[in-house]
Amino acid sequence: MRGYDCSRLRSRPLHKRGRCCQCSNSLRSSRPTCRLGICAICPTFNPFWHILFPRPYEFWLELDNQFLPCCAAVLRLPGSSKGADGEVQLAESLGIPVFNDIDKLTEFFKQAIDRKDLRHEHRPGEDD
Repeated sequence: MRGYDCSRLRSRPLHKRGRCCQCSNSLRSSRPTCRLGICAICPTFNPFWHILFPRPYEFWLELDNQFLPCCAAVLRLPGSSKGADGEVQLAESLGIPVFNDIDKLTEFFKQAIDRKDLRHEHRPGEDD
């Protein structure tokens, strides 16, 4: 099962604390679900990929939109973001639940696992 993390990503240079902190926040928010064996998809790493293989902004949005439909739920982290807002709209249009609280998202996955309702079964190893 996969979970999607959509959050704000500022357009600051990578050497500044802001972008690295955002990636750290995404990873931190994904830990509880990863402990359950849920694969967390965190597009906040796209800027690091972009350094090596620059692409237009729209490319990264479309890439994210290809992953999102494969997910059982979406976590929307705080912060203003047109990209994250668009991902929430896409998730809602596909009937994918969107959570603003990591505890509620974790409970959703726990219940899905208990029911064996693994819409997209994928159980990676436990790595924190």
